[in-house]
Amino acid sequence: MMDRIGYCLILLLGMFASEAGAQMPGFLPSYYQEALQYDGKPLALISQSDKEALKRAVFESRGTVGITIEQIACERSQCAALLGQNLKRHNERMGAGGTFRIVSASEYIAVWSEDSKSILMYFAKLPAAIEVWTRVTREGSALAEEPYVSDVRRVLNRRRYDDAKQRGNVDTGVWQKEIAQHVYDLRVAQKNDEALAVLAQLIVWAPSNLDAQIEFAEMTKDATAARASALVVWDNAEDEKLRARAAKLTGLTEPKFEARPVLEPGWKGLQVVLVPLPPCDIRLIEEVARQFSASFDLPVKIARLPVNWTWQAPERVYREREMRGTIAQKSGGPVDFGGWTKDRYAVELARVTAKDDPLARYWIADFLKSVSEKPGQYSADRYLAQLGTILKPFRSDDRRSMFVGVTGQDIYSGDANFLFSGTTVAEGNLVSLLSYAWMQKAATGEPFESRKRVAQRLAKELVPAALKQLQIARSADPSDPYSYSDGLQRLDEKTLTLSTATREALDKFRSP
Repeated sequence: MMDRIGYCLILLLGMFASEAGAQMPGFLPSYYQEALQYDGKPLALISQSDKEALKRAVFESRGTVGITIEQIACERSQCAALLGQNLKRHNERMGAGGTFRIVSASEYIAVWSEDSKSILMYFAKLPAAIEVWTRVTREGSALAEEPYVSDVRRVLNRRRYDDAKQRGNVDTGVWQKEIAQHVYDLRVAQKNDEALAVLAQLIVWAPSNLDAQIEFAEMTKDATAARASALVVWDNAEDEKLRARAAKLTGLTEPKFEARPVLEPGWKGLQVVLVPLPPCDIRLIEEVARQFSASFDLPVKIARLPVNWTWQAPERVYREREMRGTIAQKSGGPVDFGGWTKDRYAVELARVTAKDDPLARYWIADFLKSVSEKPGQYSADRYLAQLGTILKPFRSDDRRSMFVGVTGQDIYSGDANFLFSGTTVAEGNLVSLLSYAWMQKAATGEPFESRKRVAQRLAKELVPAALKQLQIARSADPSDPYSYSDGLQRLDEKTLTLSTATREALDKFRSP
C-alpha cells in the first residue's frame, strides 16, 4: 500500500478529468465530499478500484490537484502495526527534505517533494481500517495545507465516531480523543444539539474524559445531569481551570490558603505537621491528611507559615539533563552549559538535530514545545535549608512532631531528574520537603486526570517524608509505603499498609 505514488502523479498530469464532481465511491461516506474541494468546487472522481481488500479512489481537478484515498480493513492491533510500519518506511523514504506535521498513536501527516511534485500524506487509523489520503500538487504551487488538513481531520473524526459507535462502548472509549474533537467541530458548525448528543454518549463510555464532562455540564439544560457531571470534574480534576468551571456550576468553593491556621510555637507529641508551600492545592492536602491519618493512625495537622514563602529563579530548566545529554552527544565534545537559559537550550537543541531524520526532528520540536510550556525545577537542598530556618522557632524538643513542607512545585536534588521528597538536617532538626509535581498527569503524560490517584500517591510518599525524621530504618518490603521509590512505577507498586517491621518501629514512638 502507498507505493503507487507514481500512479497518482501520472493522473495529476492528465487533463482528462471529468467535470461531474459530486460522485463518491461506495466505500466512502458522502460527507467526505466536504474535504474533496478545490477553489470552491468538488474534485472529480476519475477512478476507483477494490482489489485484494485494498479500496482506492482517485479525485482530480483539471491537473491542478490530485487526491488518492486508499483504505484497507484491519483489526485494532493490526491497524496499529500498519501505522508503525508505514511511519518508519515514510521516515526513511522522505529523506532530509521531508517533514512530519503531526505524529500520534492514531495518525501522522507527512509532507515532502518527489519528481517535481509536492506530496501531503494523511495516514489515519479508523476503528476497523487504515485510511490514507495522498494529495499531490505541482511543486511550488500556492496551494496551502490549511484548510485542507483540517477538513480531512474533520471528516475522519466523524467517520471514527460513526464506526466506533457501531462497534460498541469499548471502541468509543478508545477513540474518545477523536470523538471529543468531533464534538468541537460540531460546535464550530453550530450543531449544538448534535454535539450534546455525542457528549451524552461519550461521558458514559469514557467517564474519565473530564473535558467532555464539563462541556456536557455547561451545555445541557438538564440541571440534575449538569450538576452530576460538574461534580465528577470537581472531585477528579487536577487542572485548576477545569475545577474552576465545575465550581461555577456546583456553587462549591476551594478552601482558601489564608484560612489555614498559622504555625504556633511548642508543637509536641507524635504527629505530622503539613506546611503548605504555594503553589499548593489545599483541598488536595486536606484529602492526603485524611488518608494518611486513617491509614497509619497518626494525627496530621495543616498549618501555614507566618511569613510569605517565595521561590527564586529556578536552578534548572524543565528536563534540562536530557537536553544537555543530547547537545553534548551531538556536539562531539565538552560543552559549557553555565548560565544557559531555556531559550538557549531550545536554539542549540534545534541546531544540533537539524540534520536528523524527519521523525527525530519532529520529536525534538514536540519536546521543545513542551519545554516552553513547563515551569523550571528548584533545588530542594536550598529550600529545605530555608524551610528549616523558618520552622526553628515553632519546634520543641520533641522530635516526634514531624514537619513536612508540601508543594506543587517541581523539585530535584543532585543529578536526579526530580524528587518526590527530600529530607535534611536544618538548624539542628530534620525537615522534609514533599512535591506532587511528578504525580500529576501534566508531568506523567497519563491518559486521564485523577485527584484521587494523586492524593493516594502523595499519602504514600508522605510516609518516608515523615518517618525519616524519626530515623526509622527504611523497609525492604516493596509494598511498604516506607520502601524506596525511584519513580512513578515504584510509587504505584507501594500500598498504604506498613510492613510489620515498620509498624512495630513506629509503635515505639506512640508512648511518651
